[in-house]
Amino acid sequence: MTQEQRENVEEWAVAMESGKYPQTIGCLRDTTGYCCIAVACVIKGVQSRKEGDEYRFFFGETEDGEEISETGDANDCWFYRTYGIESRTELINMNDSGGYDFPEIAAYIRKTYLSTP
Repeated sequence: MTQEQRENVEEWAVAMESGKYPQTIGCLRDTTGYCCIAVACVIKGVQSRKEGDEYRFFFGETEDGEEISETGDANDCWFYRTYGIESRTELINMNDSGGYDFPEIAAYIRKTYLSTP
């Protein structure tokens, strides 16, 4: 993990602890709040657009001009490049079905990704 990625992870943890972002489950963002992954996107300026009761995040365009949304490898690549974390699955599970609130997820992220062995 690079120093910049470490700083991004710390910024993300602080954002989750700030109380600025209410937590939701089952989607990245809806009218009531954010998943922990959505907070990571928002603080780095990833654009979103409201579609029904949820928001979709967009990570740019393909060579053919198609939007790259939150599904698929492009998001994993962006997330890894930005945060140095290879998989979002465990964090999504903690948010959606593990019963963890944002401060608990922030503590887990710090312990798992920022602690030096």
